[in-house]
Amino acid sequence: MRVEARVISNITKFALFSRRVILEPDPETNEWAIWCPELSGCTSAGLTQEEALNNIQEAIELYLQPNSIELPPGAVIREVNIG
Repeated sequence: MRVEARVISNITKFALFSRRVILEPDPETNEWAIWCPELSGCTSAGLTQEEALNNIQEAIELYLQPNSIELPPGAVIREVNIG
């Protein structure tokens, strides 16, 4: 008996929400370092605070972008809204 997995690749609906970010001047580069403490490894930087904020927004969007998921037969995928 052959069992095929279904692949879910495009879940395009995201709940809008806010995330805390930390901005800190980096004396070595003279840029603003920025990261999201709730998203491990999600960091960025910019020459100004505004640029750093724009860059971390893009980094968070990419971090949270869904990957393809292989689902076995009978498995169900659902979405939940946060906030």
